[in-house]
Amino acid sequence: MAISNDTTGGAKPEVADIARRAEAIALMLDALAMLDSMGEHLAASHLSLAIISLGGEPPFPE
Repeated sequence: MAISNDTTGGAKPEVADIARRAEAIALMLDALAMLDSMGEHLAASHLSLAIISLGGEPPFPE
């Protein structure tokens, strides 16, 4: 039995895309919350992850 990183449970591509976008939005909301409590560096890291998960390039240098 192969191990898979698929967290969509084999859903249709449209459903998987919506799930991926929802996860990215959740990361963005977490980043906004972090600006108040934990500082810019963690917020920037979460925003970068969200943008990468949507298929973009990270906006901040590592």
